[in-house]
Amino acid sequence: MPSRQPADKKTDDEADNTTDNVEKQTLPQDKEKTSPSVKRPVLENVKRDTVIIATIWAVSTLVLEVLFTFVDPFPIKAAHQAEVSDNSFRILTHMGLPVITFTLTVLGYSIARYRCPTFPLEDGPPLRQNTQVSTIWLGITSVLCFVSVIYPGLTELAEFRGDPVSDLRVDVTGLQFSWIVHYPDTDKTSTDLVLPKGRQVELFTTSNDVVHSLWIPAFRTKIDAVPGRTNSMKITPIETGSYKEDPLFRVQCAELCGLNHTLMKIPVRVLEPDEFDKWLIDN
Repeated sequence: MPSRQPADKKTDDEADNTTDNVEKQTLPQDKEKTSPSVKRPVLENVKRDTVIIATIWAVSTLVLEVLFTFVDPFPIKAAHQAEVSDNSFRILTHMGLPVITFTLTVLGYSIARYRCPTFPLEDGPPLRQNTQVSTIWLGITSVLCFVSVIYPGLTELAEFRGDPVSDLRVDVTGLQFSWIVHYPDTDKTSTDLVLPKGRQVELFTTSNDVVHSLWIPAFRTKIDAVPGRTNSMKITPIETGSYKEDPLFRVQCAELCGLNHTLMKIPVRVLEPDEFDKWLIDN
């Protein structure tokens, strides 16, 4: 019988030649996948997205910065401390607006432009290649944080503390569910907190039962009243007023202290200095 070895060898040679032909045909296609001509549309999309995002971010930031500059969203400022507090809030808002608008712009544009048409089964792959953007973002936000610690942080805190020596001392004691006001200079006790305009007052507060918190919205000041401990804060009223004219003129407990916590408040009155002196000595 004739041998079939040459036929098998020929078959193997043909298979090798076919494999080589397939590899030769696929090599140009693989090169096309990584060629610059294929990457060019991707780079153009990135540049277009960058321009659009930058434009939206710049316009929205400018509008909000101008709006917040000329619109006063704060209530009455009846004390110097309120001016300091509102000014700090305004500065921090101006510093934070570019950051929040950039974040929302990138997020909103990404959702609108590249949202998945169907519900995704898994998270997309993380992107860690663009270290330049990450470095710039980290640098800018770090500088903003450092600056905010200095100004308005430490500088405005010094303004909030006031002068070392005050013109008047007032003792305020918290108890469920009211406040007792005492003026040591004349040994006068009141259920209202009455203060003079233009004078620095130091409030000393404590509690007879549980922890309370003395808060005066019109002054933007708040301090805890703790049993067995005396805390103090300084206030310089700059506007006359009363609780009847504006409900922000009140001492309100800002620490949950029991069933009638929300009712724990007393009126605040700010008088002209001569009127206050008369009230203080009038028994």
